[in-house]
Amino acid sequence: MKRFALFGALLAASAFAACSNGGESDTGCSKPTAGLPVLLYPAPNATGILPNFGFVAVYNLGGAGGSLVLNPVGGGSPLSGAQFTRASPGPLPSPSATAPAGATVYTSVVPDNFSSGETYEVDFVHNAQPPCGPQQPSGVIGEFTIAGG
Repeated sequence: MKRFALFGALLAASAFAACSNGGESDTGCSKPTAGLPVLLYPAPNATGILPNFGFVAVYNLGGAGGSLVLNPVGGGSPLSGAQFTRASPGPLPSPSATAPAGATVYTSVVPDNFSSGETYEVDFVHNAQPPCGPQQPSGVIGEFTIAGG
């Protein structure tokens, strides 16, 4: 009986180590499978964005998907966007970057309480895949500045 308990403990430890170091294992744990999404709208480093612009658009979402947090560079409370969903086909408002042909565009609805003249950093937040962690990295994908008052 002790032999089975020891074997079970060793098996659990090896599965945990595989998940925690991002390696592939029999438990299905793997390294992140996608890079960070690419910010399309508002275009990276855009200025003069109206405070009620409504959504952020990206492509290259991949992996487990995610949402975003808009952090004011000058301090203040961050604003959270909704989970990304596939966007309807059609042109994005100006100013926007251009996605490659055939790319799937995703949008995240954002609140409309932006501070006039403030620059916001756009942080992508991955959806974790329990028990092994992210299937996609998190990080900064750009910034934009709201029109002055």
